[in-house]
Amino acid sequence: PMDCSFAALRPREYVAHKFAAPPHLDGNLREAAWEHVPWTSDFVDISTPTLPWLHTRAKLAWDDRFLYVGAELEDPQLWATLRRL
Repeated sequence: PMDCSFAALRPREYVAHKFAAPPHLDGNLREAAWEHVPWTSDFVDISTPTLPWLHTRAKLAWDDRFLYVGAELEDPQLWATLRRL
């Protein structure tokens, strides 16, 4: 049966917190600046009820100049091509 309750129809929410000072941008989300920024819930595919088997989540924060987004994205087949310029 389809869940038509208000809670099921309401979009998810996330509050982006304000940084007191800009964070050091190095990709490390375990640093003190990010410590109190909560993770989003795991992302889902809204086109299907099937839960993804790979996890993606993010942290968002802002200051007076920028919006900062840090994310964890699982991908077992990550690859790249390295070239010298």
